[in-house]
Amino acid sequence: MRKRGVGINVRVSATEKRKMTLMAKRCGLSLSEYLRQRALGYEPGGHPPKEVFDVLDQHTNNKTRSRDSSHQR
Repeated sequence: MRKRGVGINVRVSATEKRKMTLMAKRCGLSLSEYLRQRALGYEPGGHPPKEVFDVLDQHTNNKTRSRDSSHQR
């Protein structure tokens, strides 16, 4: 990662900060990284909810179990 030693101070309302923090969290980024990306013209994508990964894990585990049981026959 690049060294970043220069700061930029921006004043926002408490409501604006909460909204930006929430949006950064949805993208899996720190607030600083989220704001940096937005300022440089990038639109960070959000992460799917944890439930999506739980379903994928269950699906993968079921396939593995089916494959394992077919090899035992």
